[in-house]
Amino acid sequence: MEHIPKSLAPNGQIDSAPKGFSVWGLVDESDQEPLLFGKYIFEDNGRSLQYFPVQNDALTRLHQVIELRIESNHDNPSYTCLYRFRLIDQRLRDLPPSVDTSKYDDLIAKLSLEITKIKDDLSRRENRDDDINLTLEAMRSQQENLAGQLYDYRQENDLKFEKLLAEIEVKIANLGDQQYVEIDKQIRRVLVQIFNIDQNAEHLDENDLRSWIRNVFVAKEYLEARLGEIQRQFGGHVEEEIQRSAGILMANITDTLRLEILSLIEAKTSQNTQNTFEFDASEDHVKRIVREALAVYDADKTGLVDYALESAGGQVLSTRCTESYHTKTAQISIFGIPLWYPSNTPRTAISPNVQPGNCWAFQGFPGFLGECTDIVFI
Repeated sequence: MEHIPKSLAPNGQIDSAPKGFSVWGLVDESDQEPLLFGKYIFEDNGRSLQYFPVQNDALTRLHQVIELRIESNHDNPSYTCLYRFRLIDQRLRDLPPSVDTSKYDDLIAKLSLEITKIKDDLSRRENRDDDINLTLEAMRSQQENLAGQLYDYRQENDLKFEKLLAEIEVKIANLGDQQYVEIDKQIRRVLVQIFNIDQNAEHLDENDLRSWIRNVFVAKEYLEARLGEIQRQFGGHVEEEIQRSAGILMANITDTLRLEILSLIEAKTSQNTQNTFEFDASEDHVKRIVREALAVYDADKTGLVDYALESAGGQVLSTRCTESYHTKTAQISIFGIPLWYPSNTPRTAISPNVQPGNCWAFQGFPGFLGECTDIVFI
């Protein structure tokens, strides 16, 4: 028997199918030989040819009506069968009443039952398709609702995030401004403490601070101009004073040397009984005499009274921009109990004492100390 390829078989659900076959059956139980109800032939292009021949004279009319050629679609064989049964039923109903179809009642009943089953199956499928469509519509509607809710949720979250970012930026800006304000207040407090300004740090304005600094500190240009003017006015007087002091110094040195030499000569004369004598004065002895004479005038290199000392009425006015050098100072304690921490101020420069190393230390070079004397010198 010749078979068709599997790919051309109906629905592709059978491994092998004959290329052609015939259907035989008994119309009545009294019939001895079966009748050919139909013949099926499958072509190479996938189409099926169905024949319904009738070999009885009584069924010639039925043969003419039933013989059909239907091209069936293998993807939907149920439709072909249903269509075929409907055509048979319709043609049988259209037959004239004279035709005796009682012998085909059973066949018609079977076909009707088969048609009913097919209708029920189609109805169930249609209902199931309707249910599936309803389910799909519900799912589609639910998906649209979820998409709308998701969009609303994203929009709401975006608004919340934008609001939070704006609040964070405002807080950061406020913190930065507050930090600068606190730093400015702290700097003003420190300036008030350093310069001993008699004013509240909270109300210390920048203009007030600038005016206070101008009033306290001596401007460099102004000071240099004043120093140049004073130097021009008293240059000659100072030079005369230096010459006079140098003359006095040399006279004192000469008198001292003369007295020392005379005393040595007298000592040698009294000890020597001969008319000749030797001058026994070494170089070191002469240098010592000169140093002792210069020690009196070498304290401030002028040989004059130091009126800048605090004991002579001198007062410290300012240090300009010279900063004191503060380090750890000595701790005065009695029986392990600390009393105070002494520290040197610019007053130390005009208040000398006998303690070694007791001086006013400052940072940088050069340092400036402005003071006022008790007596005006011209």
